Amino acid sequence: MYHLNYMKIDNNIETRLLRKEIGARIANCRILAHVKQAELAERSGISRCCLSRLENGVGGVSFDSVLEVMRQLKMLPALNLTFPEPTIPLHELVKKERKAQIVLPARVRSRKVKPVVNVGRPKWGDEQ
Repeated sequence: MYHLNYMKIDNNIETRLLRKEIGARIANCRILAHVKQAELAERSGISRCCLSRLENGVGGVSFDSVLEVMRQLKMLPALNLTFPEPTIPLHELVKKERKAQIVLPARVRSRKVKPVVNVGRPKWGDEQ
């Protein structure tokens, strides 16, 4: 049925295997809560077939459905471990990143501007 030996989830795991692993973990939580598939599906507002696809890692289940199943199983607080609250507000983090990316050139001696000498025809008012 559902396995109790969890696979370590890391960045190298294939998406297909990740779906199966997450589905199995959701199924195990449901079973430990003594909730039947039909009951959880009804409380989550999805079909039993959709919940079965989720638990079996088949795919094609909306993100909203996954979140609602997790809500009904009281799993949402665990997302705080995966997505902790930022310690720095986002706008400050962006500002900090932009500053880090800007590389200012070394100070260069400014050019001395040569005065413009009027060469050519004299203009009105240039008489001596």
